[in-house]
Amino acid sequence: MTCDEQSFSLLFYVKSSKLSADGTAPIYLRITIDGKRIEISSKRQVIPSKWNTAAQKLVGTGDQIRSFNDYLKTLERQVYEVHQLMLEKKIQLTAANLKSILLGKEEATPDKMLIPIFEEHNKQVKALIGKEFAKGTYDRYETSLKHTKDFLLWKYKATDNALPRKLRKTLHICYLRKAAEFSTKSLFYSSMSCMVVLKRKSNVSAI
Repeated sequence: MTCDEQSFSLLFYVKSSKLSADGTAPIYLRITIDGKRIEISSKRQVIPSKWNTAAQKLVGTGDQIRSFNDYLKTLERQVYEVHQLMLEKKIQLTAANLKSILLGKEEATPDKMLIPIFEEHNKQVKALIGKEFAKGTYDRYETSLKHTKDFLLWKYKATDNALPRKLRKTLHICYLRKAAEFSTKSLFYSSMSCMVVLKRKSNVSAI
């Protein structure tokens, strides 16, 4: 139940600390990605003495036990399918993100890419040259874009990088704060100010 090359593992275990009055305890699924773990309830109870820790399944024979173990296998398969989907859609692979998608709390949508966001911003500024922006302002934004690309290449050894949800939240809050500081014509500038924040926060793992 491991995938070492991706630092990804699953473990079903009995949570004895939640032992019920009837002598049963819940089975939880622990998902670990890059050393970070989360837990998901399987919504199934077992008598601890009948649980095989090494095999991660209920011991015994009969249709009821077989159905129980098949259910756990189905849950395990669903986790692997979400994991594969995240890889295919280039969604930042974290235990928390996987849990959110698995439980339906978040859609499996790709993380927004930083450089395309930046390029779209500059495209909008360019369209407003002579109306709301001077050519020099656009040139400075283009220079900032170049510096950002250089930064990603230096920090992440990549030409582009998915914007992690934690940093995206920080950037969004920053934008709202900066937007309140500038006039309507300068709202674009608030996003640029937040790019500085993004660089300062670069010590947060992005991959």
